[in-house]
Amino acid sequence: MRLGVATPSNDHRLGAHEAPPAIISLYLGKQLTEFVEKASKGGPLTGYHGANSRTVDSKTSAVGTVPTGPEDRNRTAPFPWCGNRFEFRAVGSSQNISWALTCLHVGVADSMKALADDIESGKRVEDAVRKMLKENIGAIFAGNNYSEEWHAEAERRGLPHIRDTPNAVDILSDKKNIDLFNRVKVFTPEEVEARQQVLYQHYADTLTLEASTLVQMMNTGLLPACGEDLLHSHKSLIGDREKIYIRLQEETRKLQKLLDDVPEDVKAAAHYCGSKVKKAMADVRVVADEVEGVMNRRFYPFPTYTDMLYSHHTLPGADV
Repeated sequence: MRLGVATPSNDHRLGAHEAPPAIISLYLGKQLTEFVEKASKGGPLTGYHGANSRTVDSKTSAVGTVPTGPEDRNRTAPFPWCGNRFEFRAVGSSQNISWALTCLHVGVADSMKALADDIESGKRVEDAVRKMLKENIGAIFAGNNYSEEWHAEAERRGLPHIRDTPNAVDILSDKKNIDLFNRVKVFTPEEVEARQQVLYQHYADTLTLEASTLVQMMNTGLLPACGEDLLHSHKSLIGDREKIYIRLQEETRKLQKLLDDVPEDVKAAAHYCGSKVKKAMADVRVVADEVEGVMNRRFYPFPTYTDMLYSHHTLPGADV
């Protein structure tokens, strides 16, 4: 499932702001978690009536009360139970959902096959279900998925924490995953390998395109503006600006050098971009932010956050 949401842009999102972390876990809510835990230890498998078991008051006479389940919607969880459905919240906004859904349904289909095989081998339905719950109950977590404590607990439970796309793509060619896709007749081993190569290539191409764009923005926009700013500033007022501008030039050159040395092999290129190019882009960004904070507004070549957020408040005819 982590592989299903592995994209360059989603690496920035997972574990930040409202997005879940890169640890794939299941959130059921307190009541349903307690029911499942009891069921795994011999309790009844049926009889949970969480759906529509409480009401939410709209606080207005125009709208009546709304029936709902008792569980809250844990926005830090990759797979929260929302009362009448599961929601897979880790998919990136720029993704086509087909790949994520393929991974999801392959997992569900294989799990149902494993359950059916146990039953057909002679196990009672209740025993087969309880066996599956016991084996997988460690993937259920009802707390704060952002917390460092959960990261440590997930590792103790054996749940993988794959932080970036290249390392996620690596596991696609693991024997267990090749066998999985082949077993459910979705991909042959050759098709799995081809998919992996495409994912590596997509990641490397995206990072090199972004980095090349950043270099061009610095070389044709911000660095010339740095020169203009120094040229039109009195020496006594330059302060640390010249040192900051030189650092920007140096970091931009480092990034360009890394781009010149991207390996030809797609797997090597993906890991190279993920470990070296991505960091160098962040280094350029840090200095560029410093430049924005000291440069004469008249010479800054790009819209600032102030321009983008508050320009609609500016009076007509004002210099923005």
